[in-house]
Amino acid sequence: VAPGNYYSEQDAEKAVSIGASILEAHPDIDLIICNDSTALPGQCKAAQNAKKTKKDITITGFASPNSIKDYCKADIIEQWGLWDCQVQGALGCYMAAYLAAGNEVKLGDKLTVPGIGEIEIKPNDCLTPGAKTEAKNHGVVLLPERVVFNKSNVDKYNF
Repeated sequence: VAPGNYYSEQDAEKAVSIGASILEAHPDIDLIICNDSTALPGQCKAAQNAKKTKKDITITGFASPNSIKDYCKADIIEQWGLWDCQVQGALGCYMAAYLAAGNEVKLGDKLTVPGIGEIEIKPNDCLTPGAKTEAKNHGVVLLPERVVFNKSNVDKYNF
Protein backbone atom coordinates (compact mmCIF):
# COMPACT_ATOMS: atom_id res chain seq x y z
CA VAL A 1 0.00 0.00 0.00
CA ALA A 2 1.29 3.45 -0.84
CA PRO A 3 2.29 5.48 2.21
CA GLY A 4 0.07 8.34 3.25
CA ASN A 5 -3.52 9.24 2.47
CA TYR A 6 -4.58 10.18 -1.03
CA TYR A 7 -7.85 11.96 -1.64
CA SER A 8 -9.63 12.95 -4.82
CA GLU A 9 -11.58 15.71 -3.07
CA GLN A 10 -14.52 14.51 -5.19
CA ASP A 11 -12.79 15.90 -8.30
CA ALA A 12 -12.78 13.38 -11.18
CA GLU A 13 -9.78 14.90 -13.01
CA LYS A 14 -7.79 15.14 -9.79
CA ALA A 15 -8.63 11.49 -9.04
CA VAL A 16 -7.05 10.42 -12.34
CA SER A 17 -3.97 12.63 -11.92
CA ILE A 18 -3.45 11.51 -8.31
CA GLY A 19 -3.96 7.91 -9.42
CA ALA A 20 -1.31 8.34 -12.10
CA SER A 21 1.11 9.96 -9.64
CA ILE A 22 0.66 7.04 -7.22
CA LEU A 23 1.50 4.57 -9.98
CA GLU A 24 4.53 6.64 -11.06
CA ALA A 25 5.84 7.20 -7.54
CA HIS A 26 5.39 3.56 -6.53
CA PRO A 27 6.04 1.38 -9.59
CA ASP A 28 6.10 -1.77 -7.46
CA ILE A 29 2.78 -1.08 -5.72
CA ASP A 30 0.44 -4.06 -5.76
CA LEU A 31 -2.64 -2.81 -3.89
CA ILE A 32 -4.57 0.44 -3.82
CA ILE A 33 -7.67 0.83 -1.67
CA CYS A 34 -9.56 3.91 -2.83
CA ASN A 35 -11.28 5.80 -0.08
CA ASP A 36 -14.13 7.44 -1.94
CA SER A 37 -16.41 7.02 -4.91
CA THR A 38 -14.46 9.46 -7.06
CA ALA A 39 -11.04 8.06 -6.23
CA LEU A 40 -11.93 4.54 -7.37
CA PRO A 41 -12.91 5.31 -10.99
CA GLY A 42 -10.04 7.81 -11.17
CA GLN A 43 -7.53 5.21 -10.03
CA CYS A 44 -8.96 2.66 -12.46
CA LYS A 45 -8.66 5.16 -15.32
CA ALA A 46 -5.07 5.95 -14.32
CA ALA A 47 -4.25 2.23 -14.29
CA GLN A 48 -5.91 1.75 -17.67
CA ASN A 49 -3.95 4.71 -19.08
CA ALA A 50 -0.76 3.08 -17.73
CA LYS A 51 -1.79 -0.19 -19.43
CA LYS A 52 -2.11 -1.99 -16.10
CA THR A 53 -4.73 -4.65 -15.41
CA LYS A 54 -5.88 -6.57 -12.37
CA LYS A 55 -2.99 -8.96 -13.03
CA ASP A 56 -0.54 -6.11 -12.38
CA ILE A 57 -2.22 -4.37 -9.45
CA THR A 58 -5.23 -4.85 -7.19
CA ILE A 59 -7.44 -1.78 -7.02
CA THR A 60 -10.58 -1.75 -4.90
CA GLY A 61 -12.82 0.56 -2.93
CA PHE A 62 -16.40 1.83 -2.97
CA ALA A 63 -18.32 3.27 -5.91
CA SER A 64 -21.57 2.84 -7.79
CA PRO A 65 -21.56 -0.02 -10.28
CA ASN A 66 -22.10 2.18 -13.36
CA SER A 67 -18.96 4.21 -12.66
CA ILE A 68 -16.77 1.08 -12.57
CA LYS A 69 -18.57 -1.33 -14.92
CA ASP A 70 -16.36 -0.61 -17.97
CA TYR A 71 -13.15 -0.99 -15.92
CA CYS A 72 -14.41 -4.31 -14.60
CA LYS A 73 -15.19 -5.57 -18.09
CA ALA A 74 -11.75 -4.36 -19.25
CA ASP A 75 -10.10 -6.42 -16.45
CA ILE A 76 -8.72 -3.36 -14.65
CA ILE A 77 -10.54 -4.24 -11.41
CA GLU A 78 -11.76 -7.56 -10.02
CA GLN A 79 -14.36 -6.43 -7.49
CA TRP A 80 -15.47 -3.48 -5.40
CA GLY A 81 -18.26 -2.71 -3.00
CA LEU A 82 -20.94 -0.28 -2.05
CA TRP A 83 -23.70 -0.23 0.49
CA ASP A 84 -26.97 -0.94 -1.25
CA CYS A 85 -28.56 2.48 -1.86
CA GLN A 86 -32.07 1.00 -1.70
CA VAL A 87 -31.39 -0.44 1.76
CA GLN A 88 -29.69 2.79 2.83
CA GLY A 89 -32.70 4.89 1.75
CA ALA A 90 -35.22 2.49 3.27
CA LEU A 91 -33.35 2.44 6.57
CA GLY A 92 -33.13 6.24 6.65
CA CYS A 93 -36.87 6.54 6.00
CA TYR A 94 -37.68 3.90 8.62
CA MET A 95 -35.57 5.64 11.27
CA ALA A 96 -37.11 9.04 10.45
CA ALA A 97 -40.64 7.60 10.68
CA TYR A 98 -39.77 5.71 13.88
CA LEU A 99 -38.52 8.87 15.61
CA ALA A 100 -41.31 11.06 14.15
CA ALA A 101 -43.85 8.64 15.66
CA GLY A 102 -42.54 9.60 19.11
CA ASN A 103 -40.22 6.65 19.67
CA GLU A 104 -36.82 7.25 21.22
CA VAL A 105 -33.52 5.42 20.81
CA LYS A 106 -30.36 5.29 22.88
CA LEU A 107 -26.96 3.71 22.40
CA GLY A 108 -27.07 -0.05 22.27
CA ASP A 109 -30.75 -0.24 21.34
CA LYS A 110 -31.51 -2.89 18.74
CA LEU A 111 -34.45 -2.58 16.37
CA THR A 112 -35.82 -5.01 13.84
CA VAL A 113 -36.45 -3.16 10.59
CA PRO A 114 -38.90 -4.94 8.24
CA GLY A 115 -37.15 -6.22 5.12
CA ILE A 116 -33.71 -5.32 6.48
CA GLY A 117 -33.27 -7.10 9.80
CA GLU A 118 -31.79 -6.14 13.12
CA ILE A 119 -29.85 -2.89 13.46
CA GLU A 120 -28.09 -1.38 16.47
CA ILE A 121 -27.68 2.24 17.54
CA LYS A 122 -23.91 2.79 17.89
CA PRO A 123 -21.95 5.77 19.25
CA ASN A 124 -20.81 8.46 16.82
CA ASP A 125 -17.18 7.68 17.63
CA CYS A 126 -17.49 4.38 15.76
CA LEU A 127 -17.06 6.56 12.65
CA THR A 128 -15.19 9.58 13.98
CA PRO A 129 -12.88 8.94 16.93
CA GLY A 130 -13.67 11.27 19.81
CA ALA A 131 -17.08 12.31 18.47
CA LYS A 132 -19.67 12.82 21.18
CA THR A 133 -23.09 11.14 21.19
CA GLU A 134 -26.10 12.64 22.94
CA ALA A 135 -27.98 10.44 25.43
CA LYS A 136 -31.09 9.93 23.31
CA ASN A 137 -32.05 10.00 19.64
CA HIS A 138 -28.45 10.23 18.48
CA GLY A 139 -25.98 7.74 17.17
CA VAL A 140 -25.03 5.79 14.08
CA VAL A 141 -26.78 2.93 12.34
CA LEU A 142 -24.41 0.93 10.17
CA LEU A 143 -25.87 -0.87 7.21
CA PRO A 144 -25.98 -4.62 7.75
CA GLU A 145 -24.03 -5.57 4.63
CA ARG A 146 -22.55 -4.18 1.46
CA VAL A 147 -22.96 -5.37 -2.09
CA VAL A 148 -19.82 -6.68 -3.75
CA PHE A 149 -19.77 -6.08 -7.50
CA ASN A 150 -17.82 -8.07 -10.11
CA LYS A 151 -18.20 -9.23 -13.72
CA SER A 152 -20.80 -11.83 -12.81
CA ASN A 153 -23.29 -9.38 -11.25
CA VAL A 154 -22.47 -5.81 -12.33
CA ASP A 155 -25.06 -5.78 -15.13
CA LYS A 156 -27.83 -6.51 -12.60
CA TYR A 157 -27.43 -2.98 -11.14
CA ASN A 158 -28.12 0.36 -12.79
CA PHE A 159 -27.03 3.21 -10.52
